[in-house]
Amino acid sequence: MNFPVVSMEDKSPGSSSRTSAGKFRISDEAEAEDEAETSEIGGSARGERPQDGHLPIANISRIMRKAVPETVKISKDSKDLIQTCVSEFISFITSEASLKCQTERRKTITGDDLLWAIEALGFQDYVNPLKLYLDRYRKQVINLC
Repeated sequence: MNFPVVSMEDKSPGSSSRTSAGKFRISDEAEAEDEAETSEIGGSARGERPQDGHLPIANISRIMRKAVPETVKISKDSKDLIQTCVSEFISFITSEASLKCQTERRKTITGDDLLWAIEALGFQDYVNPLKLYLDRYRKQVINLC
């Protein structure tokens, strides 16, 4: 599978690039491959939309807007691509954590299991910040009780 090409062109004042009105663009080849994969999956045969099981697009849009200058517009295709990638990433991590729980004969995936999966899958740089966040979250929950 080829990954789609995403480019950003800024239409801010003084910018030399004036094409695409400052939008992210995905190549037509990538869009065609994505449509072919969607039809192979057969989501519509079961009455499901391709977006079922994905994070809400409004949440994705809000996060993306925070990461780019205000002058940059983000196309629907770009939001859809990020929505799919984020959902796949979450599934990837959760699947690994689930396998660990199955081997340990447990039915509940914990935050620690997710951290273990993130490290096991090669995302070590994210483990320490996520551990700090999890610890702060747990302390906050305890203080609320």
